[in-house]
Amino acid sequence: MTTSNAKETDFATGAQNSRKGTVGRLSQEREAFVHHILESKAQSRVELRRAAANGEELPAPLADLVQKIHQHSYKVVDEDIDAARADNSEDEIFEVILSACIGAAQQRVVAGLRAAEEAK
Repeated sequence: MTTSNAKETDFATGAQNSRKGTVGRLSQEREAFVHHILESKAQSRVELRRAAANGEELPAPLADLVQKIHQHSYKVVDEDIDAARADNSEDEIFEVILSACIGAAQQRVVAGLRAAEEAK
C-alpha cells in the first residue's frame, strides 16, 4: 500500500467511525426527544399523546385529525384543527399533532427498513 492509499484508508476509516459516533449520538438524542414529547408533563395527558403516536383510538375530533396525520398528512386542513379546538386547547392540539407526527414517522422508518431488508 502506498502512502497515499494509506492516508485514504485512514481517512475513510475515520469518516466511518465518525458517522457511527454521530448516528449513535443522534439515535440517543432522538430517543430522548421522543420520550420527552410522549412522557413529560404537558397540557395533554400522557395516555392521549401515546395513543396519538400509536394511531390508537382517541376522542373525536382528535381521532379524525390523528388518523389523517398517520395516513395522509398532506390532507390535514385548517378545518381539522378548528374542529379539534372545540374540546382542546391550542397547546393540547399541538402536543397531540407532534405525538402523531412522531409516531407516523417511526412507522414509516420501520416499514422502509423492513422493505429494504426484504429486498436483500
